[in-house]
Amino acid sequence: MKKFLLPESGNFYKANLHCHSTVSDGKLTPEELKQIYREKGYSAIAFTDHWFFVTHNELTDEHFVALNGYEMDIAEIRDGSDNRLGKTCHVCFIAGTPQRDFRPKFHDDIGEVEGVKDYSADCISHMMETGREDGFFVTYNHPAWSQETRDEYCNFHGMHAMEICNWSSYMGGFTDYNEKEYDEMLRVGKRIGCIGADDNHNDAPKDSPVFGSFGAWTMIKADRLDYASLMDALFKGNYYASQGPEIHSIWVEGDQLHVECSPARRVYVNTAHQYADARWATDEKGITHAQFSVLPKYEYIRITVEDDHGYRANSRAYFINEILEG
Repeated sequence: MKKFLLPESGNFYKANLHCHSTVSDGKLTPEELKQIYREKGYSAIAFTDHWFFVTHNELTDEHFVALNGYEMDIAEIRDGSDNRLGKTCHVCFIAGTPQRDFRPKFHDDIGEVEGVKDYSADCISHMMETGREDGFFVTYNHPAWSQETRDEYCNFHGMHAMEICNWSSYMGGFTDYNEKEYDEMLRVGKRIGCIGADDNHNDAPKDSPVFGSFGAWTMIKADRLDYASLMDALFKGNYYASQGPEIHSIWVEGDQLHVECSPARRVYVNTAHQYADARWATDEKGITHAQFSVLPKYEYIRITVEDDHGYRANSRAYFINEILEG
């Protein structure tokens, strides 16, 4: 009997879950962003402007959902003249319902409660955990750009997901394709997902290779295109990250994991330990199905699909109790 890890029913909706507009430091208005993303086949954008929680429900229609959110950061200041000389942590909060018209309650703590504004694991975890308790989908962003290492991000608690690819950072020269960082967090016990996002500010012309949009996204498997269904799917982990390849289906039958995908150069799996496996294409047509054994000692398994250009799609980690039980 097949057990689907990505739901068998529903539809995939393409979403950018980290986006900046003229509300903060982006160069395009929310209306302009909706238009250009719709033209590229997107069904949703999470508007996550810096420090400003602004709703954009008026942009939602039968073909598009505006998700409401914002991005918050806490920096380690080493030199008051240059705030990029220290580490920083950026976190996005996407409201669980469109009716939210206020920022997470912890926002008012920043700078008012002693110690809350410090760059520390306790402070950042407070942000994440309080946002989570307050009904927000919480993502940890671009660890490479932020100059954070496992000593920092492995001690942050409360996130739902991390950015396995932040396109603007990656495009700008930072190593923000973060498979290793994701595994490091999983291996210390975090049960989190991974998303792809543009983090677009659109400083360059639209025809420029560094425009900032359309490079990494999240494919959400939901029953329908509306705010509640998309957020329910995110909270349940029914999504994958992509830079181009498609994951059509992931299921388990007995102790065998099956992946159906767009034509790929290779499909590989990683686990919590020194166990990995890969299936390689043997001709130019690529592979569209891969099968792997699953053993309890793996603890978790996650899937990556890689195309001929080196672009990848990444599933979230599926833990053994999800795969082999029930």
